[in-house]
Amino acid sequence: MEQVPSPKPHANGPDHSRLADPGRGTDDEHELFQSVCQILVEVGGLRLAWVGHCEDDAEKTVRPVAMAGYGLDYLEKAKISWSEETERGRGPTGIALRTGKPCWVKDTRTDPSLAPWRADAIARSYASCVALPLIAHGKRIGSLSLYAGEPNAFNESTTEQYSDLANSLAYGVAALRTQEERKCAEEALRDSEQRLQDVVDNTTAVIFVKDLELRYLLVNREYERRHLISRDQIRGKSDFDIHPRDVAKAVRANDRQVIEAGVPIQFEESVPSAEGERCYISSKFLLRDRTGKPYAVRGIATDITQLKRAEAMQGRRVRQEAVRAEIQLAFSDEIESGLETVLQRSAEAIVRRLDAALVRIWTLASNRTC
Repeated sequence: MEQVPSPKPHANGPDHSRLADPGRGTDDEHELFQSVCQILVEVGGLRLAWVGHCEDDAEKTVRPVAMAGYGLDYLEKAKISWSEETERGRGPTGIALRTGKPCWVKDTRTDPSLAPWRADAIARSYASCVALPLIAHGKRIGSLSLYAGEPNAFNESTTEQYSDLANSLAYGVAALRTQEERKCAEEALRDSEQRLQDVVDNTTAVIFVKDLELRYLLVNREYERRHLISRDQIRGKSDFDIHPRDVAKAVRANDRQVIEAGVPIQFEESVPSAEGERCYISSKFLLRDRTGKPYAVRGIATDITQLKRAEAMQGRRVRQEAVRAEIQLAFSDEIESGLETVLQRSAEAIVRRLDAALVRIWTLASNRTC
């Protein structure tokens, strides 16, 4: 069998000169694992170094994800597990993963825990080994397993130093995963925001979001179309920058009412636009963060201008019918009352309806000047 000398660093523990920061210079988890394994073999004089990921499958497989050294085919048929229910889960790797503590074998020729792999280990001159759990923030990541070419290469002293390395590696991997998770979360957030924007941009409702100072944060495409302003142009502006002063005051008063009440409120609002003055039913409500603290006001406005016009036309028709009915009634009394009385009654009916119309016009004008 091939024999390789073991350099001095591994006899006294790992050489930390190249392992002080195992995560430095890489942003890839596999690259980090592979680099550590390569250094442990080339610098630490180990026969084999490999990293396994503990799967959550039914067999609780330990899947090799990085390796370096002599006899790498050993791992192809090792079929190591971290389940206590199987013999291949009661070796040093399985024990280390279950207990969260290092587990070492002083002599692969005699240690009973190596029974399933003994022949293959001896054939590749693996004389002793240690398995180190990779745990960060209480979460099991996997294991780092090291094999030496001579017995008793691992003891409490050297294992403690290798454990420091394993801990650094685990936290380096955790940091990489955190970065990746953050990146994925940011991408998911951007995708979610885009999907939300697509939804609000493809509705006929006018949608807007204002901060608690009532400055615009976001508007949808329908808002842009109706007011001839882009979302980039309106961002940071207030209603006073968009609408006439009286309209801006009325709209902002409604917004403040929602902020003060803290509950959704529906308003009827008249707002000028590129299509003339439009009447809306505006549903306004607060947007809150995860802690429940409000940070913005959202409004969803539905154009009811045509409905209001239809209601007004129907009102005119009703009034006209009422005048017509009174005049017809007056003429039906012509024989008994005489023509002069009929004309007087007809004139009185018309005046009553005119007075009511003038009152409505005067009230509407007064409300607009308030």
